Amino acid sequence: MRPSTAVLRAILLFVALATFGYGYLFLFEPGVIGWFFDIEGYPDVAHVHLSMSVGVLLLVFAIGALLAMFRPLKSGCMITMLILLHFAIFLFDVVLLAIGSVIPMWFLLPEMGYTLLVSILLIRFFPVRDNSVELSESAGQLVRAFKKQVKKEQKHEPASPLPPPPETTL
Repeated sequence: MRPSTAVLRAILLFVALATFGYGYLFLFEPGVIGWFFDIEGYPDVAHVHLSMSVGVLLLVFAIGALLAMFRPLKSGCMITMLILLHFAIFLFDVVLLAIGSVIPMWFLLPEMGYTLLVSILLIRFFPVRDNSVELSESAGQLVRAFKKQVKKEQKHEPASPLPPPPETTL
């Protein structure tokens, strides 16, 4: 019996769409990021380069989420990378809050909630194969092979019982 992966597929689709959105903003619209966070002088040349680098990485993770959505039982490594990505973003936001960064708390809290929720959901619905069927089949094969071997040994044994054990004197 195969485990149901419908919930995991829905989560991966949501993660792919959200990551595509963020990746698009960082790669093609870095000015929107500066406007959203109300950062003066953004984007300058260095920040545009960093923003585009982050955008490319997010788009790659979004493509990975889409690929994992199509074959979730065989994409455990990609799902693990998505968990690590979202948890790392969560930790980064915690550090930003701890040092009192330029970005206000009400901008970071929704992102922290999203990343923590996605990490928890991906961990909860992580694909695990059901090996009980395989184990019962292999156990059945072992039992049949053992019975066959016992029958072979019984055919080759002589009909007489075993010789009596030697007598011992005390």
